Amino acid sequence: MGNSLRIYVIAVIACFGGLCFGFDTGIISGVLTFSAFKSYFGIPSSGDPNLSGNISGALQLGGLIGALIQPFANDYFGRKVSIQINSVVFLAGCFLQTFAPNIATLYVGRGIAGLGLSIISIAVALYNSEASPKNIRGRIVGIQQFAVGTGIAVAYWTNYAVARTLTGNIMWQLPLGLQVIPGCVLLIGMSFMPQSPRWLLMKGRKAEALKSLASIRSVAEEDEELLAELAEMEEFLARNATSTWYETFSGQNLKRVWVGATFIFFQQWTGQNMINYYSPLIFSAIGLNSNSTDLLATGVVGLVKMFMTLPALYVIDKVGRRPLMLFGTLLMWLSFYYIAAYQQIVPPASSSGEISGWGYLSIICVYIFMAGYAISWGPIHYVLPPEIYPQNIRAKTSMFGAILDWSFQFVGIKVSPLMIANIPGGGAFWIYGTFLFFFLVWIYVFLPETKGIMLEEMDVVFEDWRQWKKKVEVGSDGHVIRLDANATVKESAKA
Repeated sequence: MGNSLRIYVIAVIACFGGLCFGFDTGIISGVLTFSAFKSYFGIPSSGDPNLSGNISGALQLGGLIGALIQPFANDYFGRKVSIQINSVVFLAGCFLQTFAPNIATLYVGRGIAGLGLSIISIAVALYNSEASPKNIRGRIVGIQQFAVGTGIAVAYWTNYAVARTLTGNIMWQLPLGLQVIPGCVLLIGMSFMPQSPRWLLMKGRKAEALKSLASIRSVAEEDEELLAELAEMEEFLARNATSTWYETFSGQNLKRVWVGATFIFFQQWTGQNMINYYSPLIFSAIGLNSNSTDLLATGVVGLVKMFMTLPALYVIDKVGRRPLMLFGTLLMWLSFYYIAAYQQIVPPASSSGEISGWGYLSIICVYIFMAGYAISWGPIHYVLPPEIYPQNIRAKTSMFGAILDWSFQFVGIKVSPLMIANIPGGGAFWIYGTFLFFFLVWIYVFLPETKGIMLEEMDVVFEDWRQWKKKVEVGSDGHVIRLDANATVKESAKA
């Protein structure tokens, strides 16, 4: 139906929100290592793991506040306007970080930026999920992870270039200030984008919803398939018009919330935040002792994360969510266990800057880990939670999930440098690797396959918790036509 190019353009503009988050994540990892930054804020030249965790984690504390606000912002203003308002909030935070006269102002700036990014990240995921056709929904929503990876990669290489060419305060102020570029693109670009048609229907604005959906699908408002899709959205919203917190956490909704919340919680304990924020420390622990070499190796991490997201976006709506999750998590688990074993056998103190072939394999395992993340948890944590929740509880579950996300993201970012510094023998990697093994088992048993299923028909996925036994067949129109070998066949609505 229509030209899919339009939805890709819409998704790319919205996903500049992900690029903002990725750039901030990547920039701070390098800025924390710059001698000019340490000198300006009175940080010891050898570094301070506790202070590093505080500076990095201030963004997440702001994000936690944003998680509490976002249901109101995203439901009252709509996804589009909420993204625009919080782009301004993010830009204000960037300004304070760049020109901070003291560390307290730096904390405030990162907190304000985190508040804006938190609301933006949820709004973008909802916006893309609600605007996407079901046959490419995973790919469209997953673009957000590619944007995050792109932001991280650009930030890593910016840090590397700055470390080799600049000195003085401009060395850290320029990278922090460059965050305003994607923020301005997001703010201006969203001015030309339509509102979410599902949100417009929720507000009783059917004529505007039809116009918005026609614009997104690039077809006339009289198109029969378009009218059928709109009618199906309207019927679903009528059946699920209101919800209370009790209804959100009861009945079949409880199954959805448990899967979505568990997925988000686990994603924050995969160890990817340790890699994102503290790669230079990790490469130093492996034996790369030069700051510029650490940043160069970190830059490669960003490229791996960015480019390995692309094959995931291509196949996510072909092979499904579960196979990608199982394969990616397996790679991550094996990689971390190898790095842990290497660091236990060859402690950093004894490496003396000389790295053996096994040590270089340990560095490669960091890249393999990030590749595994980029094809699994990375894109799918943006795709799966929004698509498993019905419209009437989506705002509440988004808030609940965002609170978990930002809370445990803060804890992980805070404790990771302390783990790297204080637990010998690759302890951080043993811990995260063990988590990944249990996550792998959970994915196999509990994670549902949602490929190609219309949001309005997601109920059928949660009729049985035994996901490893479930085989869902979906018609070309997105309707479920078969569930397991002995399930009742449900005819397509268009049959």
